[in-house]
Amino acid sequence: MSKRLSLSIALAFLACDSTPQRSLNTPFQSQDASIDLSDASSMNSPDAGSSSDVGMAQTFPKQVSLSENERPAVMHIPDGYDGLDQLPLVIQLHGYSVDADIQESYFRLSSRVDDRRFFLIRPNGTVENSQEQNRFWNAIPNACCNFYGSRIDDVAYLNSLIAEAKANYPVDASRVYFIGHSNGGFMSYRMACENAAEITAIVSLAGSTFKNESDCKATEAVSVLQIHGDQDGTIPYNGRSMGAYGYPSAPIAVERWAERAGCDVTQTTEESAIDFDYNVSGDETRVIEYTYRCQADISSTLWHIQGGGHIPGLTAQFPDQVLDWMLKHKK
Repeated sequence: MSKRLSLSIALAFLACDSTPQRSLNTPFQSQDASIDLSDASSMNSPDAGSSSDVGMAQTFPKQVSLSENERPAVMHIPDGYDGLDQLPLVIQLHGYSVDADIQESYFRLSSRVDDRRFFLIRPNGTVENSQEQNRFWNAIPNACCNFYGSRIDDVAYLNSLIAEAKANYPVDASRVYFIGHSNGGFMSYRMACENAAEITAIVSLAGSTFKNESDCKATEAVSVLQIHGDQDGTIPYNGRSMGAYGYPSAPIAVERWAERAGCDVTQTTEESAIDFDYNVSGDETRVIEYTYRCQADISSTLWHIQGGGHIPGLTAQFPDQVLDWMLKHKK
């Protein structure tokens, strides 16, 4: 299988002592993927409709900018969208040290906005107070990735993006999703814990959640898909624990959300393996799902990449694979 992305890997070393080191995501470059910003001139167009205009045809630009006064985020709108139907909302979160554009060159979800008919928001984390000036999300304390003690409230920021999108565009409030890689995966879990009533499902690639389950204050169940390689040397598949620092294993993270959904966690269903990572030959990814006695419309799923690392080689099917899983869920 030919590679669609050429990844430049520069993983920092995680020391095995009581002090967590900075190494949770790696810059990568794409040789054949790019971000189409050709419609940037139409951002904030006065023709953009509002949620109160559902039922009346509108003219929408393909891209708009949200949170102009704080931290601008790009929102993609399907080509030719007229506002007559409410659409799902997907928020894509980048990993530590990269940004929204680089993350998009890896995930490529914007390429599916037109065909799959959903809104996509691509925000940026803040720049840390370091010489490297890496971007990060203040996601899970004592885990990832606020290494310099920032007081930035990314939960409030991301909630404000959801509110702004709902106020100005016909968002289907029953279908709001987060997807993130590494630090973005941690942040997706944080959002599920902090705003479960509003979030339908999350997808975390190589991320994790609170070390202590009691720190997650979710008021209801959220569907969760954890995707993780068992050879991940940055965010280990089996979790990490060093004093107060740490996070659970990928299976435990999924099991916790299955318990919230009332599932019988002693039983799982394993579906046919899928080809998810082009760096590993064959159908390397096991699909394990909690299905017994679960709350209706809620699922907790683990895609276990056997032999996969922290930055899997995502196949051409990746955008549709994760969208198929996400978009089938509804509050």
